[in-house]
Amino acid sequence: MNGWFIGLLSILYAGVAVISVSAYLPTIRDLYFHKKSSANVYSYALWSVGNTISFSYAAFVLSDLLLSIVVGISLTLGMTVLVLGLKLRAQNISKARNESKKTFLKIEIKPRDRPAILPLILR
Repeated sequence: MNGWFIGLLSILYAGVAVISVSAYLPTIRDLYFHKKSSANVYSYALWSVGNTISFSYAAFVLSDLLLSIVVGISLTLGMTVLVLGLKLRAQNISKARNESKKTFLKIEIKPRDRPAILPLILR
């Protein structure tokens, strides 16, 4: 193949890293700043495993620097989304547990409710 074609493909492939960053940023922004759980952590976990294997293959088997950089960027961003998603999920679970404890402890019997409850207790 022509040398200029290979050079063009290398430049275009380097642009994949820019596209990856622009694709991950809205999800990272939602998770970090807006605290919106917009990421499926299971999908990002699987993608992170795949990207880890791809990165290792590119770095150690192919010894391809450009491929390693592009896959490494995707791996880093995917792991960032995964960690932020898991952190937000843990915070939401903790918040829900605290709210349920508060609700459980705040059960009150109002005076107008007592006559309906008393016959059940006295049986």
